[in-house]
Amino acid sequence: MIALVALFSLASCGGNEPKPGKASIVGTWEVTAASMVVAGQTMDMSELVGQKLIINEDGTVDVDGEKATYTYEGNTFTIFYADEGGTYEQAMNVDKLTQDELVISQTETMEGQTATMTLTCKRLA
Repeated sequence: MIALVALFSLASCGGNEPKPGKASIVGTWEVTAASMVVAGQTMDMSELVGQKLIINEDGTVDVDGEKATYTYEGNTFTIFYADEGGTYEQAMNVDKLTQDELVISQTETMEGQTATMTLTCKRLA
């Protein structure tokens, strides 16, 4: 669960270029609100507030100091992590993307319970 939170704080294939007329996901974002709903119960995730997500045009991302690569296609933002244990991916739904705000979420079933984490971010640069 902690790994999920760390990886998520922070968004499967193809194009990282911004679409004409659409806000770009590329930039520096700061988490301003975070919550997780598990089996209908909302959990405060305020410890994630203030974390940074730096999304670069070259397909790299820095999730609060952890480097990875990503793709952004449609409404899916997928981060690809590699460590000594191997590689894995984290796919998130982009619920909202404007010039100033990014809202991403991920829903998973853990131990028979559905959990949805939502992060709201503001653009810093």
